[in-house]
Amino acid sequence: MNETQLETAWKGLFEAAFRIKDMAPWEWMVETDLFGIRDGGETCYVSVMGNLGEHLGISVYRGDAALSRFLDLRDIPEETIMEYPELLLQIPQLQLSFENREDLQEWDRRLIRTMGYRARGGQAWPLFQSYRPGFMPWRLEPDEIPVLTRALEQLADVAPRARAGAFQLDIEEREDLLVRARTADGA
Repeated sequence: MNETQLETAWKGLFEAAFRIKDMAPWEWMVETDLFGIRDGGETCYVSVMGNLGEHLGISVYRGDAALSRFLDLRDIPEETIMEYPELLLQIPQLQLSFENREDLQEWDRRLIRTMGYRARGGQAWPLFQSYRPGFMPWRLEPDEIPVLTRALEQLADVAPRARAGAFQLDIEEREDLLVRARTADGA
């Protein structure tokens, strides 16, 4: 990806992120409201966090193994997860979260300014991170930007429809999972 393509990719990701922030799907969705996106060979699973108002974010679990690890967390007592938060770091995922300004690194604040965006207030600053087992969360690699962008675009389409009752996404109440796939004509 050359410099111009990279800038275009970042702008698309920021636009999608701010659309999600304005939509605020965490007001009616919970972490177990999952759906999948199959694009190319990989299936990613989208989860919305923040229903309690503490951590506003979107996780995109990359692949069936990552989904399985996420689902396994349901069987672990919450006290254990609070005591060992590194369990969450073991799940390969891309994440968009909305943070306070002071919680971002200078690199992240500079990226926001460079892209021409402004954020004001608490939990208003977009933070994009890649989680890989064995590593601390880090900024996105260029090839991860379009994956997270597509997931956010699909969330912008699915969330209002789920709110209106067109989809039941809660895996606690279903045995199957909605998976959206790109058609041969690119739709």
